[in-house]
Amino acid sequence: MTRLAELGLALRLARREMRGGTRGLRVFLACLALGVAAIAAVGTFAAGVGGGLAANARAILGGDVQLVRSHVPVDSAVARALEARGRLSRQVDLRVMVRAREGQGSALAELKAVDEAYPLYGKFHLRGGFGLPAALAGRDGLPGAVAEQALLERLNLLLGDVVRVGDAEFVLTGIIRQEPDRVGQFWALGPRLIVGLDALTASGVVRPGTLARYVYNLRLPDGATPADADALAGELLDAHPDGGFRARTFHKAATRLTWLLDDVAQYLTLVGLATLLVGGIGVAGAVRAFLAGRERSIAVMKALGASRRLVSTIYFIQVMALALAGSLTGALAGWLTAWAGAGPLALRLGVPLARETAVLPSALAVAYGLLTALAFSLWPLSAAGLTSPARLFRGYADAGRRRPGRGTLAACAGAVLALMALLTLASEDRIVALGFAACALGSVAVLRAWAVLVRRVAARLPRPGSPRLRQAVANLHRPGAATASVIFSLGLGLTVLVAVVLVEGNIRDLIGRQTPSTAPSFFFIDIPRGRMEALESTAMAVPGVSRMEKQPSIRGRIVEIDGRDADSVDVDPDVAWALRSDRGLTFAGPMPPGVELTQGAWWAPDYQGPPLICLDERVCRGFGMTLGDTLTVNVLGRRMTGTVACTRRIDWTTGGLNHTIIFSPGVLEGAPYTWIATAYADPGQETALFRAVTEAFPEVVAISMREVLENLAELVDDVGLAVGAAAALALVAGLLVLAEALRANLRARHYDAVVFKVLGATRRDIMAALVLEFAILGAAAAALAALLGIAGSWLFVTGALRGNWVFLPLPLAAITVGGVTATVLLGLLGVRRALRGSAWGVLRNE
Repeated sequence: MTRLAELGLALRLARREMRGGTRGLRVFLACLALGVAAIAAVGTFAAGVGGGLAANARAILGGDVQLVRSHVPVDSAVARALEARGRLSRQVDLRVMVRAREGQGSALAELKAVDEAYPLYGKFHLRGGFGLPAALAGRDGLPGAVAEQALLERLNLLLGDVVRVGDAEFVLTGIIRQEPDRVGQFWALGPRLIVGLDALTASGVVRPGTLARYVYNLRLPDGATPADADALAGELLDAHPDGGFRARTFHKAATRLTWLLDDVAQYLTLVGLATLLVGGIGVAGAVRAFLAGRERSIAVMKALGASRRLVSTIYFIQVMALALAGSLTGALAGWLTAWAGAGPLALRLGVPLARETAVLPSALAVAYGLLTALAFSLWPLSAAGLTSPARLFRGYADAGRRRPGRGTLAACAGAVLALMALLTLASEDRIVALGFAACALGSVAVLRAWAVLVRRVAARLPRPGSPRLRQAVANLHRPGAATASVIFSLGLGLTVLVAVVLVEGNIRDLIGRQTPSTAPSFFFIDIPRGRMEALESTAMAVPGVSRMEKQPSIRGRIVEIDGRDADSVDVDPDVAWALRSDRGLTFAGPMPPGVELTQGAWWAPDYQGPPLICLDERVCRGFGMTLGDTLTVNVLGRRMTGTVACTRRIDWTTGGLNHTIIFSPGVLEGAPYTWIATAYADPGQETALFRAVTEAFPEVVAISMREVLENLAELVDDVGLAVGAAAALALVAGLLVLAEALRANLRARHYDAVVFKVLGATRRDIMAALVLEFAILGAAAAALAALLGIAGSWLFVTGALRGNWVFLPLPLAAITVGGVTATVLLGLLGVRRALRGSAWGVLRNE
């Protein structure tokens, strides 16, 4: 028979067998569908958000090209160059304290002052359909202001009320319903307040040294491409190298948001792949059980002359056809789930959403499913071809272990490598993807070794005196025991769940306990140079305020690293944030309290020599710098170069005053800097401290660390909910595999139960032995899963998050006990039919 004829015969026989339905492979389908659904849902949502950000890129940025400068406007020559290239819109962004009528307190707000050209792209909407220019014109001689509903609620305001910003007054004339460029600033410390640019300029709110961002948005002529925008941005930077501004273009408008969403999507995808990995064990077990039920049919085909290749091909076609069906079902379920939850989630995150159907994420998820099915099913499929026709005459005789040939092993290895290659190529961070693949393979190897160890230890243990315990231990190492399957399925599922729960718990502990215990109550920024001592006296006079810390501060941009242009230096991605925007700078003579030097020595308190720098050790290392190298920053258009004299370790989780760059004396004193300060107070006195400072110093911005941490906790809750749901899918897949593994040898269980009953054992005896067996299996799997999950969470928290890992015994104990309980319950549920069956059928055949 030719190869083509043999394939045609295999297709016909496979189609005939599949007419009988999918009984025996339902767990196979469910495992694949769960993993594929998780990956497809994450990919579809991420693609929808990415498409929405791309489609609204100009509106998100505010123009085709954007220039931003801190503290002062750009030079007039730069502004004229922008005006000559298109339509220009100017705006100023800063944080302010908004005060209501007397006795109603004040609140932090994100103020934006705009001109008549705003917005260049997108639509700005107020409730009631009013136009922004008319709302900002004001009434009764006062300039107008529009705000988000949250600001009105915090201060109990109504439209028409007058609010104060510094010494200026504005009348509230509208409530913001949609702000097109708010998406690019999704993390805000307060609600939005918008006023006219001319009104802000006349108000005197912006003083020398105020931490304000001067933003220039340019709309190029219609038809401008990303290359045109990039060319103009480069031209401006080249023409004004010391202009002190940063240039951005529309196709990079939501870079930070994109990075965040990409990271979350990648980690959720990895959890989905973990679900597929758990399901892969179920695939192997389901295929093995399915083929065991077809042994007589296979033996008949072999007796009639069917070759090993023909038999393997027949069942390979069936398995892969069902794998395709399961993967497509999962992809459809994931797509529907993504679009059902996409709207509310996108609204919660404040991001636009593209409604076009994204095919690539679903196709990628299906490919993951098919490769997983291929990798885990080839081994049992190849073994099925070795079934001997003599099985028709051997009754209960065991067929023995059947090892696949070298070709099958090579095909399995190829499927695994293809799965890893697909994961790596599709991942945004290939190092993380390769790390996940290595951890997955390592986990499989450890679980495999653990299963072998459990079986060998059980076989070598002294015979227990209790018959029930003796039978339970014997069942762990008997031929066909479910030990390996249970440890694999339950162990992998619990490992993923333990790791996710401990990571999330550590993040919550950091936000809810570690940081609040060391963080100040308030940050005060934009403190005028001559008002620092008065503010300190006012704050310290409030009962319950224990201490204050203060530092001068001004913003600057890193432009050169050891004489090389900063943009051309290949820095570590972990510290690339230091180059993306302006950095806070400070200066000091004596070493400030709490500074922990790691290299070098601090300068003399009265140092007056060439500029020196104390740099964050991580930034120094990530920049590839050593002591003696130079760092150049641009402050208000002036370049200042200092030599790195020492590095220090910064613990950002304390929430205290931590500047990345500290200059020696004689460098920044002449710049228009302001002061920032922190105050530490008893929780019950924070309101009194806030009121005392904001009433006496209306120009100072007060930021509550408690509110910041609460907002951060909400964000963690949102992400944690998604990650937890994905991890729950991995556990569900593990439980499905566990249930199938425990049900796989029902016939042997029925036979054992009959023998025990004949020998005088009661139903209670048999149940007790099974409970002990399943409890030992569950405990063995849960113990190793706890250790692997602890190790994984520790590596992630201390490595990726660079935090302090905290052991959380209660969640760990709950997961461990739950795993053991699930094993016992599912085991008893699976064998209940075997225990209820009549003994006469077995005795009659024997």
